[in-house]
Amino acid sequence: MRYMIFDRWGNPLGDLPYAIKAIRTRATDGTDTLDITTIGEINKDERIVFKDSMGRWAEYLCQSTQTARAAGMPVTVAYCTGSIAELSRTYIEDKRNRSATASACAKKALAGTRWILGTVHDGTKTTEADLAFYHTNALSAIQDICATFGLEAVTTYQPDATGTRIATRTLS
Repeated sequence: MRYMIFDRWGNPLGDLPYAIKAIRTRATDGTDTLDITTIGEINKDERIVFKDSMGRWAEYLCQSTQTARAAGMPVTVAYCTGSIAELSRTYIEDKRNRSATASACAKKALAGTRWILGTVHDGTKTTEADLAFYHTNALSAIQDICATFGLEAVTTYQPDATGTRIATRTLS
């Protein structure tokens, strides 16, 4: 499988040449992690992008690494989370929703980010709610929306025409 590496700003750094092992964990509770072992180095906040076995693109943000030397070469284990984690860096001072749908709440939560809102279905718990996002971040707001309405956040990624960078990030 081809793993591409990007810096924290999305600029391509090349391919990851020697991936020894990659363990991807995804669950309905929102868990989306990638633990990858490689010969070489991966730095915190770099992004790993690949196309999975079902033809869907995935993007992961490196949260931490452990590097050891084996035969004089660096062997790195990178612990990564789905790139939706970048929403935790977008601060929301005060946004209020009155009798709003999940879609309306999510539009406010994603305002000012590079994420696009896709199709949002009716919630399994309720179809309207009063939600206030006060001194929080966009990721927490999305998690509150999912919990309140009984929804699951699903991310999709679309590369640009050259296939060398992620052009759009969609949250549905």
